[in-house]
Amino acid sequence: VRLALRLCVDNMGNCMDASTSTNTSNEQVFGTSNAVADSTTALEDAKLLVENTKEISREAFVLGIQKLLNLTIAGYPRAIRSSLSKRNELLRRFDGDQDAAVEEIKRQAASITEEAKTWVLGLVPYVGLPGAILYPTWRLLRRVCVMAGLYGHDLDLPETRAKIVHVFGGLRAVPAVEYAIETAVQLVWTSFVGPVAAFVPVGTLVSKVANVEGKVMGIVGQETFTEGRQPVPEEVYMQELDAEPTTQDFAALAKDFAALAKDGAEYTLLKAWALGGEAVAIAAD
Repeated sequence: VRLALRLCVDNMGNCMDASTSTNTSNEQVFGTSNAVADSTTALEDAKLLVENTKEISREAFVLGIQKLLNLTIAGYPRAIRSSLSKRNELLRRFDGDQDAAVEEIKRQAASITEEAKTWVLGLVPYVGLPGAILYPTWRLLRRVCVMAGLYGHDLDLPETRAKIVHVFGGLRAVPAVEYAIETAVQLVWTSFVGPVAAFVPVGTLVSKVANVEGKVMGIVGQETFTEGRQPVPEEVYMQELDAEPTTQDFAALAKDFAALAKDGAEYTLLKAWALGGEAVAIAAD
């Protein structure tokens, strides 16, 4: 349905011309440029409605969040910086003051570049989450991961990752037995939609993520990660790790994907990274 709507928007002129005589001008077909804009807006609204009324299963949510967490922490070469790279950048800006850096991450709108947003939404086939929920989920997970790193937590530890998921869901005081990552995501699903629901409309999850964001950054995240905080030494946060991707980086990455597609291995590298595997080794195979 989304593809059909997109094609209709992109080819509106052709669709309309096909239903009229070849002597009819574009002005006559469309009326005015405003009418075209109004029609496009209506179709975009319809796309959003279709997206939000789609249903997502518990299983897809649980698996998708785990994949997205891997990408959020590790980043992706020439596209998304790692969370620790963003952490280090903030600490350099605030001369190693962890609390000041945390306040900054809470204050930020947590936006990433439009190029990065487009790239993240391109993960839909492999992350398995609809675009309407993928981007706000990514944005909130990103902020939580950076906050955990600012407090000196090891983002590679399963316990830390489970805590990140708990905070993402606005959960606090979770027993240590619930520190398995899959279990943590199951708890978030239950918190969002209840213990019984196996499927929910995408729009429901979007609203839940939006509603929990302020609570997460203002209260739950700080409470959770203050416990067990560790200093981040200067020799650690002075490392750049990975630079901010440029427009040229995104263009080069697109060319790489195109080359892989010619060999019948489209998005192999991306898929490996989304699954949390060793991207280079899998691509080499």
